Order: sequence, then C-alpha cells, then structure tokens
Amino acid sequence: MDTKLTESWRLEKHKKGIKVFTQPYPTSHYKAYRAEMIINGSMDPFLTVFEDVAGYKDWMHTTIKSELVDEPEAGVKHIYMVNRNLPITDRDYFARLETSHNTDGSINVSWKLLDKPQKKGKVRVTKLEVLIGLLPLGNDSFKVVLTGHFEPGGLVPSALANAFITDVPFNTFLKVRKLTSRI
Repeated sequence: MDTKLTESWRLEKHKKGIKVFTQPYPTSHYKAYRAEMIINGSMDPFLTVFEDVAGYKDWMHTTIKSELVDEPEAGVKHIYMVNRNLPITDRDYFARLETSHNTDGSINVSWKLLDKPQKKGKVRVTKLEVLIGLLPLGNDSFKVVLTGHFEPGGLVPSALANAFITDVPFNTFLKVRKLTSRI
C-alpha cells in the first residue's frame, strides 16, 4: 500500500463484527478502504480458502471469474480476475499475490497489478493495491485486516465508486467468514 496513507481512517460501517473505514487517497479521486474483523478459530481454514484461487469467485464480492495463471516462485501467484459491478462494464485485471509468513505468526498477502494484454469485452482496472494481514490474537482467534485502493478504469465517476466502496470489503468478509466456518 502507498506509504502516504495515514491512520486517519473514517469509520463508515460497523455491523456484524466487521468494521469498514475509508480515507482519501493522495493521488486519486477514488478513496482507499480498510476492513477489519476477528475470526474465532485457527487461521488454517482461512488459508485453505485463500489458497484456492478458482474459489475466489465464491466469496469475493463482485468477482465472477478467478483463475490461477501461474506460480513463478514459492509464495507468489499470478492470477486473473473479472469483477461485475452493474451497471458498469465488467472490469478485469492480472495481479501478483505475494505471501509472507512473519516471525510473530502473522501472514501478509500483497496484491499488485501485472501488466498483461487487455481481454476483449472487459475494461482493465488501472490501479490496484491490496494488503491482507492475518494477525494471531491468541485464545484461538485472529484478526483479518484488508487495506486497499483501486482505480476501475473506464468512465466511472469517483462519487459513484466512493458511494459503494464499503460494500466490497464488507460483503467479502461476510462470505469468507461463513465459508471458513464450514471447514
């Protein structure tokens, strides 16, 4: 994530144990977002779900296609995603996911755009920065923190995108919590 972001997040939504914050992004008209939730239990079910790239479409809000392109090295995946955000045209992107396991037991996954040829019938996301952190809390629970910023490409008014910016992380967290509780 951009180091220009501060900790001056504004709480926009706090429901069902999920907090979603936003803040202006220094070089964009589109806001950055941050979502947090605590999951009771082991990180293993979450990691199992997260490793299944083809399954992202089942829990990432607005995602209709998710494919693993390749794994060029340990801890690195290249993926292709398509998001449907009606009433606008589907957006797609290729991203590099890099996972790091830290000595304190936390895990970070960073997402960055890959420069790949555009696919027919899709509008290419022009900027994407996402950081997912899993932080063990003890007592068999952990905190999930999702921080992100994207620029959808094409003609999407920032006021429209910013009005719905909390929906994606909130609904994603609801779905992943439900899915991981079944594993």
